[in-house]
Amino acid sequence: MGKHSKAFTLVELLVVIAIIALLMSILMPALARVRRQAKAVLGQSNLKQWGGALAMYCDDFDTKMMAGRVGTPYFNPWWRALEPYYRDRALLRCPEANNINKKAWIEGGNHGVWGPDWFPLPPPDSDGPWWGSYGINEWICDPPSIAQPYNPHTYWRTCQLRHAYHVPVMLDAWWDQAWAEMFDMVPEWPGQWESMTGDDMAHFCVVRHPGGDNNGLFMDYSVRIVNVRELWSLKWHTEFKTESKNLPAELEDRTHWINNPDRYD
Repeated sequence: MGKHSKAFTLVELLVVIAIIALLMSILMPALARVRRQAKAVLGQSNLKQWGGALAMYCDDFDTKMMAGRVGTPYFNPWWRALEPYYRDRALLRCPEANNINKKAWIEGGNHGVWGPDWFPLPPPDSDGPWWGSYGINEWICDPPSIAQPYNPHTYWRTCQLRHAYHVPVMLDAWWDQAWAEMFDMVPEWPGQWESMTGDDMAHFCVVRHPGGDNNGLFMDYSVRIVNVRELWSLKWHTEFKTESKNLPAELEDRTHWINNPDRYD
């Protein structure tokens, strides 16, 4: 009897290759989703650490917040005020914010990063530049009365609040801060700057994570997912009306990009 060959035939090899290709086409999207979900979890971990830094700051200053970015000589942004309470400046940037070489408000899209060239104060130091992708709710701050550019009664000023779970502290953003208002318009694309300078809510209108979602830190130091459409239902300042549980209907026509975020990456 003749010996049987142990080698694969060409047809068998082609079948195996086809099966592997089919499995790869099925698995690759799933792996991409897993990677994005992992980065979202890392971003939540960053915000939890910012919550810890803010808690320590408030403990040291009798529950009071920092002055905020209200202009010289009261320029005290959160990333400078909290510097004694964190060591690694990598915490300033979400793992999904990877457009570090693009100006976020022009071409950075959902993954833009704000950078050191925006902030002449304070000057660069030996610890390296400030690169970040989180923005703080400026209404939580405690600015001096002489520096307030807005109604002084709208600031929270302290970390001890009754409904802290609904008060946003910090979220994914393409700008380092915002004074969000009820009447702010929805941008026509993430990172829109032109004609949007008076609509600070736009600073938080990015989609960093699957499902039109961002990560958010709240005044009770909890971290949770926030859909872009939910931003208008949060309690940004003391007089912010939150009767609406979602984005105003008349603004929905400007949110097409939330459902197709990859177009703006």
